[in-house]
Amino acid sequence: MEYIKKVGVFENLEVSFGGLLTDNGNFITDDGLFTATNIVFEGCDKNNMVPVQNVPYWHIRCYEENDSLYKVAKMWIDTNSKVGSTFQVSVNEEGSFEGFLEHFIDCIVSKNEKRVRICTNNPDRHILLERALDEIFGTDYDPQYFRLKVISAEMKESDYDDDYMEWIYIIDPYLRDESSSSDEYDSDSSSSSDGDGFYGEDYNSYNFYSDESF
Repeated sequence: MEYIKKVGVFENLEVSFGGLLTDNGNFITDDGLFTATNIVFEGCDKNNMVPVQNVPYWHIRCYEENDSLYKVAKMWIDTNSKVGSTFQVSVNEEGSFEGFLEHFIDCIVSKNEKRVRICTNNPDRHILLERALDEIFGTDYDPQYFRLKVISAEMKESDYDDDYMEWIYIIDPYLRDESSSSDEYDSDSSSSSDGDGFYGEDYNSYNFYSDESF
């Protein structure tokens, strides 16, 4: 552990819980263990989560609780985090979106089924919560994908990014791989038509989710 501390600043730090290193008690409790620009957590829950502060970007894959969104937003408010700070998460439990609304009911600037925008203690900054929601990623889809960002209070709704698949691919690259495989499958099916207009059953790649054992 002492050696790792001396490495310096990590550009990209990925932490997968369940190994000898991350199960070590010092990894969880030692303050200021790492300094990193981008952080990725996999297979964690509230019992083994490492405190994170002042990181421009970080995400958690396969989070097993529904409390991450409001806790990160509260931390950002308390620390007056910079515009552009981004947190993304895939969650295997229901209730994250609803929990966020409940905790910030008095701070809501605007909301719909896909987004919630709240004010902060800094009048120049808002926090925007987005969730992937369409005919594929419904409210019952498992896992659920969320993105939380600190934005300028002057940002207009017309400036929101609707290309949620790009940030989902960052959290879960397996979806991109499966999407490519699906395109190849559809192409092969089309080229092997029996002449009667039958192209085989469509394969919906977005229903694939590969969970890792930790």
